[in-house]
Amino acid sequence: MPEPGTALPSPAAPRATVLVAVWNGAAALPRTLDSVGRQTLGDLECLVVDDGSTDETPSVLAAIARRDPRFRVIRNPRNVGLTRSLARGLDEARAPVVARLDCGDAAHPGRLERQVALLAHRPDVVLVSSRVRIVDGAGEPVCAGLAEPGDVRAARLLAGNPFVHSAVAFRTDAVRALSGYDPRFRYAQDYELWTRLLLRGPGHVLDEALVDWTLDPGGLTVKKRALQKRYREIARDALRARLGGMPEDRVEAQVADALASVSAPPSPPPPARPAPYDFLCAKAALANGDLPACRARALRSLTHHRHAPSAALWALTFAPTRLREGITSLATRARG
Repeated sequence: MPEPGTALPSPAAPRATVLVAVWNGAAALPRTLDSVGRQTLGDLECLVVDDGSTDETPSVLAAIARRDPRFRVIRNPRNVGLTRSLARGLDEARAPVVARLDCGDAAHPGRLERQVALLAHRPDVVLVSSRVRIVDGAGEPVCAGLAEPGDVRAARLLAGNPFVHSAVAFRTDAVRALSGYDPRFRYAQDYELWTRLLLRGPGHVLDEALVDWTLDPGGLTVKKRALQKRYREIARDALRARLGGMPEDRVEAQVADALASVSAPPSPPPPARPAPYDFLCAKAALANGDLPACRARALRSLTHHRHAPSAALWALTFAPTRLREGITSLATRARG
C-alpha cells in the first residue's frame, strides 16, 4: 500500500476512477483524498471536479496533484452544481469502473479492490455498493448505517434509495449508454440514475462497511429536503411507469411536465437556535436502529444544551419497541 505523499506513476489504463466533486471544501477535502491514496488497489485514478471554489480548494488540489500523478483536477470556471459537475467528470473518466466519493467522506482501504472484484465476478451486476459507517464531523463513529446486503432489483427502488452515493461504484459503459446523470435533476441525481440503470441489471450491496459517511448538518440533505423529496418522487413515478410498460416517449413527457412544475419552496424562518450537532447524530443513530449510540449522543447534547427534542429522543430509547417504532414512523412521514 502506498504511503501518503509517495509519488506514483499514473496508470495508463486505470482499473477504477474515483469521482469527487467539490465546492469550497478545503477543510474536509484532505481526509477524503488521503483515503483514496491509501487504497489497496493501486492502478486507479482520482478525478476531482472543482466546481468553481473560492476558498483554498484549488491550492489543496494542486498540492496533491503534484505529489501523486494518479490525481487529476478539472476546474469549472463557475459554479454549476453537483449534477453537472458529476456529468463532466464522467465524461473524463478513463476506467471501466467509476466509484463515487463525496468531499468529507472517506473510503476504507480495501473499498475499491472489493468492489472491482465483485463486478469482475458478477458480469450481470451494473452497480455495487456497501454498508457505511456513519461518522460525525470529527470522524468519530456515530453508528453503522443500515443496508440490506445482496442483490437489488429496480422494483426495490420504489420503496426508496438503498444506496449511499459515496459508497457506489458502477460500470462506466453502462452509465454512459444511458447518457449518465440527468442534468435536469439538481437533487436526487443519484437515485434518478439508479432507477434507469437497474433496469439493465441488478445492483449489489456488499455486507461490510467500506466508507465512512459524514453526517453534515449543512449538507444538501438538511438544507433542501423538500426539493430532494420532490425530485425523488418524479424519478420514482418514472420508474413505476417504465416497470408498468409505458412507452419511453410518454415517460419522458411525464418527467418533463413534472420537472417544469418544480419550484423552490419558500424558505422557512430561521430557528431561534440551531439544533445541536449531537442531536442530529442521535437522530441518525435512531434511524439506523442503534439505541445505545442514540442514547449516548442525546445525553451528550443535553450535557451542553437545554434542548427539549434531545430529551425526548433520549427518553424514546427507553420506550417499548412497538411504541418507539410507531412514533419514529409517524415522525418520518411528517417530515416527508
